[in-house]
Amino acid sequence: MRKEILVFITLFFAFSAGAEVLDLDTVIDESIRNSETVKAQLSKEKVAENDRKKVAMNFFPKTSVEVRLLELVYTEDPEPITIDISGLMPLLEGSINQSSPIQIDLPDTVPPIEKELELPDHQRTLDLTLVQPVTQLWEIYNGYKARDLKADIEKLKTELSKEKIKREVRKFYHTYNMLSQVLKLIDESEKQLDRYEIMAASFYDNGLADSRALNKIKVERAALAIEKEKYTGSMSVIKTAISLMTGRDEKSFEIKEELPVLNKIAKDPDIIADMQKETRIEMKMIERNDKIRGRLDNIAVQSFIPQIGFTMGFKQNWDPTVVNPEGIFFVGGVFKWDFGIETAKSVFDYRLVKAESVATKLDNARLIKDMTLQVKKMHSDISVLEKTAELNKVKIESALENLRIEEEKYSKQMTTETDLLNASLMVRKARTEEVSTIYRHMMAMLELSGITSIDMEDLIQK
Repeated sequence: MRKEILVFITLFFAFSAGAEVLDLDTVIDESIRNSETVKAQLSKEKVAENDRKKVAMNFFPKTSVEVRLLELVYTEDPEPITIDISGLMPLLEGSINQSSPIQIDLPDTVPPIEKELELPDHQRTLDLTLVQPVTQLWEIYNGYKARDLKADIEKLKTELSKEKIKREVRKFYHTYNMLSQVLKLIDESEKQLDRYEIMAASFYDNGLADSRALNKIKVERAALAIEKEKYTGSMSVIKTAISLMTGRDEKSFEIKEELPVLNKIAKDPDIIADMQKETRIEMKMIERNDKIRGRLDNIAVQSFIPQIGFTMGFKQNWDPTVVNPEGIFFVGGVFKWDFGIETAKSVFDYRLVKAESVATKLDNARLIKDMTLQVKKMHSDISVLEKTAELNKVKIESALENLRIEEEKYSKQMTTETDLLNASLMVRKARTEEVSTIYRHMMAMLELSGITSIDMEDLIQK
């Protein structure tokens, strides 16, 4: 049996030694790389970029080439063309006699002239046309700039998606380490109970105390076991979440232990609120969104302006007829202006766009106020945590001194085990609060830095 246990322990440590220890940067990088949200947003970036390039093609002339190769089959042969020139004979006779010394007498009627129509058996043509818009270039330009801004917004959305993943990973990562530190405090408390149990057992064996002290210690040990199980379960859930985000088997890695650092915030909340206007991703998106609305307003005006274009082309006909010459080259302009009912529709369209622009600007103004309020709320929470950290130090000093006194008194049987256990509980509680406060402060600072896109160094430097 001992041999089997030894083999199991050896395999366990061998497996544990093979597990990779992941630091925060590695977890963040792999989570972003494995994120379906980021991948989808990158595809949206490509959509916006291709849409921008598509609109840019409208700056260039529109060309069309049409080639026809047709075999013609006529259902009926056309009648020959009949031309009767009898009515022209008197005029022709008078004209000749005026200029000639010899008078002639032309007949009053002549037989009509018949001309057979020669129709081709095939139609082989080439049409090449080029149209360059002129007044529409203003609409095209504004549409291009609007889509250029839209492409920038999609890139900012990608950055925002990555930043949200970073914040989520940081929360999981540091919470895992915080729970790990709390478990260490529980382990220390269990070792304290071991010492107290030895002392209580000694008093009981020597008849100096009854079994109630041992029973209270057992109850406290059971309470610690429940608390330990709760934190261990939470750590397991967090590790599973990290495993899903990184795409790793949760048994293949361990989380690197990182102790918290208490860097106090030095910037005034109003200053941070002003700084975020230049750095925060959502602020940049709002700025570009406002510019897009301006471009759309300009486009709406275009419907009131006549459309003028330049056109030129060439047509080649390999089966010419009397009415269809062999070749023709043309050049000129096109003028088009829709008015009447179309003008009324354009007026309502313009009003619609302007109303949407006003609504968008008001929504953006509200978002800016909400973000300012959010920053000030986070700053207030961080300041409270800093004050709480200072209070925790005082609590720990007081609790440790009280525990020292209670341990000394208990060793001399001058106090009860209840007071001793309460003193030990107060120490563990104060230390747990200290660990929790420092980690929460660090995560709040990272959250503030991530949301506002302000470097941590700028937040802690005066």
